[in-house]
Amino acid sequence: EYILSRLDKFGGTPFKLNSAEIEIGENLSVRSGDINALRRKAAEELLSLRSKIIPQKVTPAAVEKYPKRSHRNPKLIAQFRTLSLFKKCGKLEGISALILPAEELSEPIISDIPIIADLPAGMSRKEVIEKCITNAEKFGYTLLCRNLAGIELAKEKRLPFIAGSEINILNSCSLKTVCDMGSAGAVLSLESRLAEVRNMPDKIPLGLYVYGRTRLMLTRSCPINRGDCKACRHK
Repeated sequence: EYILSRLDKFGGTPFKLNSAEIEIGENLSVRSGDINALRRKAAEELLSLRSKIIPQKVTPAAVEKYPKRSHRNPKLIAQFRTLSLFKKCGKLEGISALILPAEELSEPIISDIPIIADLPAGMSRKEVIEKCITNAEKFGYTLLCRNLAGIELAKEKRLPFIAGSEINILNSCSLKTVCDMGSAGAVLSLESRLAEVRNMPDKIPLGLYVYGRTRLMLTRSCPINRGDCKACRHK
């Protein structure tokens, strides 16, 4: 145990001792200095190996070319962070769908405009997520999934879903991936460029954020106030 403890002291190196086999004859001992020298020599040789550049053959991926998408008649979708904000609005004209927080959709929304239930971006609260999924299934809402875990839950329940901007769909390859997952639509990454969007395949409806505030941070613990979020003045 003493020898193992000395061998495991790699200090500021990126290495860690996982296991070691030690064989020492009876009535024999090893000096601490010899153990330390052995460890230092091993670390130096490993660092030397890591510093060597090994050429790798890279084969360019075959990217399909698609006809440019048509943007002549884009549809507008309105998103509300809270249900109360939606209820304060008057008649919404020219809106093809509404995105509302799934956590607050415990009752059916009476509206002529299709509803998209926005799943929470954080998936740590299991009971809340299960309730959101159950209500979406009950009321026939499409889910907006902001991560792969949400997509898997939607697929398990066979619910229609849209891949959110947090999935980071930036090109035709990533778009094809969510299409293969069964996505009914996709909201492109906030970093997407219009030239890239035009070259994406016309397989499913695509969305872009064109106006409004976006989330800058997602954290389980508030860095400003640990108290009641509803009473917070820093939203």
